[in-house]
Amino acid sequence: MPHYLLTLTVQAHPAGATVVRVTGELDLHTAARMRRSTDRLPLAPGGVLVLDLSGLTFCDSVGVAELLHVYRTAVAAGATAAFAGATESLLSTARTTGLDQVLSFVAGVDDALPPQEQAGGSASSDG
Repeated sequence: MPHYLLTLTVQAHPAGATVVRVTGELDLHTAARMRRSTDRLPLAPGGVLVLDLSGLTFCDSVGVAELLHVYRTAVAAGATAAFAGATESLLSTARTTGLDQVLSFVAGVDDALPPQEQAGGSASSDG
């Protein structure tokens, strides 16, 4: 029996966001593991969930559906969800399917945080 590798590591970001680092393959064989793990996340109104996809090596259509499920779960809880570090292949799929119009793809985890949280809790304005 083949071994399918997907690792999810949940961490609290210093700015208060929940960050889930996704490593390995997200596909038919690992999607249920992803759903079980992400459905247990403590999402609250106003919360921020960031999926760090920089370690994702493969994502098929079932995996894309799981990303959409994570987004919908966050929105239902009143939280926001962002997807950081996606590969060019995943971004291309998102553009082709229109998913880039629904999901928020950002370059890195810190790019998913509101500006005041990126700056350590203090917002500043020029001028």
